[in-house]
Amino acid sequence: MEEKAIFEIEEIKVKLIECCINCNALDFLPFLLSPALKVRFPNKIRFYSFFKCILECAREESEGMLELRIEQESWEQEILDS
Repeated sequence: MEEKAIFEIEEIKVKLIECCINCNALDFLPFLLSPALKVRFPNKIRFYSFFKCILECAREESEGMLELRIEQESWEQEILDS
């Protein structure tokens, strides 16, 4: 019986970001199957199907390489300011 690899949460986060930037869901699969990772989908395979679809759509709709950009919504800033 094959054992699943156990990855640290930080490794999983780094790989998730890398896979999103490169639009490559397949490279994330071993990390997704790690017991350390929990998903809010009915199961991890359904999450993978959704993740793969989102990345394929992003690749088709984008021009050039994707980049990581985190933008703060205006309502979040209002909460922080109050």
